[in-house]
Amino acid sequence: ARAVAWLPDSRRILSGGLDRTLIVWDPQEGRDVYRGGDLSQAIVDAAVSADGLDVAVVLADGSLRVYHAESWAGAV
Repeated sequence: ARAVAWLPDSRRILSGGLDRTLIVWDPQEGRDVYRGGDLSQAIVDAAVSADGLDVAVVLADGSLRVYHAESWAGAV
């Protein structure tokens, strides 16, 4: 993973990297609860809004993508 961010609920972690996939992890369960993204470039950085509703992702080409977390079926 090249990008890692705790979600505001402090119970889940967002990660992303060279495989171009966003993953939301439940560290207590030791498993992922969401996998998605299928982005065109590697993920180099990520941040979660204070309310946990939006995720900003920076790709290797310097572009920024913002995702609304509620569209991830409650994973975030």
